[in-house]
Amino acid sequence: MNEQSKITLVELIILLRRRVLTAQNENNIKHIGELHIVFDIISELAAEVGDVNIAALLEDMACTTRDIWTGTNWKTKMPSVEDIKRAITAP
Repeated sequence: MNEQSKITLVELIILLRRRVLTAQNENNIKHIGELHIVFDIISELAAEVGDVNIAALLEDMACTTRDIWTGTNWKTKMPSVEDIKRAITAP
């Protein structure tokens, strides 16, 4: 595998965000629930290693998927692509 074929953390989270939006548009609640679990686990891992920016970003994404999954009309806001880039590149 060469360097060009490796996915970055920014790309990975943006792709997961896109899956959330697609699943929401398709009303695929099962996939939303699966994505919620993914965001929740990665958020916990980021917090465990002390990366508060990534942990907070992924917690927001987990809350957003939870809100969609439970039908609570987006109490939380899905982070934008720019929010993701900022959180990952923040010192």
